[in-house]
Amino acid sequence: MAAPTITILPSKMAVSTGSPYAATDVDGAAAFAFPNAQGQIHFTADTAVVGQKYDVYMLWSLAGAPNFPSPASVRFYGAYEQWTASSTPVYANKVIDLVPPQASGIVERSQLPFSFTREDSGRVSHFKMGRQQDTVGGTMRIRGFELVPTPDLAEANVTLAGNLSPASFNTPYSGTKVISLLSLYTPIWTTANAVYVVAPVTVGGVQQSRLAKLNKNTYELIQDVQIGTGTHDTTIGHRDGSVCVTDDGKVIAYGEAHHTAWAGLASPTEDISVLAATTAPTGLDANCSYRRFFRNQFDGSMWMGARGNGYLAGVYKWNGSTFERKGSNFLAGNAGSYLGSYGMEIAFTSVETLYVTTEFRQGNGPFEMSG
Repeated sequence: MAAPTITILPSKMAVSTGSPYAATDVDGAAAFAFPNAQGQIHFTADTAVVGQKYDVYMLWSLAGAPNFPSPASVRFYGAYEQWTASSTPVYANKVIDLVPPQASGIVERSQLPFSFTREDSGRVSHFKMGRQQDTVGGTMRIRGFELVPTPDLAEANVTLAGNLSPASFNTPYSGTKVISLLSLYTPIWTTANAVYVVAPVTVGGVQQSRLAKLNKNTYELIQDVQIGTGTHDTTIGHRDGSVCVTDDGKVIAYGEAHHTAWAGLASPTEDISVLAATTAPTGLDANCSYRRFFRNQFDGSMWMGARGNGYLAGVYKWNGSTFERKGSNFLAGNAGSYLGSYGMEIAFTSVETLYVTTEFRQGNGPFEMSG
């Protein structure tokens, strides 16, 4: 049986040095408050299982920061000691730069950069945690720590799923190739229930895009639907389809397309037989190409990188029924550079901050890249 998580609440903490004081967090929970000055609290993990390794997480928030949103990091430090009654404590300080929440009322759960193991029954684990003076200002509030048993590492087991043969035609997705399959990527998305794959295929001599839904365990086909029509682009590296599934179970799909009006589809559930047209995003060029979906792992929101005619890329956020434009065209240099054409990437560092890069179309001269 796995060891349980140990929760350390403020009632189990005490002030060691400096000026921490008992307070409440943004939601009324008990907390220790640390003004912008050095201070330290301590607690003892006397219920840690002997021989068990634990990772350490801290629940905290920041209030009243004058530099909000902060250009700097909260300087936090921690030390853990394991000792017997007759021995001298030995500890290793760990200084941590914590980026403060960028909006009020947010409680962060931050993993601290050290783990610990209770070596024997004669030893307990004693922790000292505190804040060093920094340039952030405001008051740091610690509402608790979680000592989480370190999970055992397991080697990944990679197996071949085999060819995907939709019931409506004989050519498998991984069988006879059309030129478009030699492209940027084959769209794939996985949920707790299934795997979704989009690819251009030819059925009865007719070129089209199809979306397949697979069983995650048996790789058997669950559903197969057509999501687009039109001739496959014969230029290698162009015009892939797209698929994603939101955290509330909506499937969003787009067939292969090149300079065509918006033709996005969505289903209210993971039943792709009921995919229906979605409203064209405001601000998206009527001639749309290169759509790619991304999920923000911090809040589960869904995003899209897309471009229209003129090679101008934009970023859009799913609002439950369509995509909304965020920001302006991502261009560097002059508009004649035709930036933002063939590939897009979005990386998320928080709910509020994302980074975007778009590949460029070079035309007849050297141009800047966009980002």
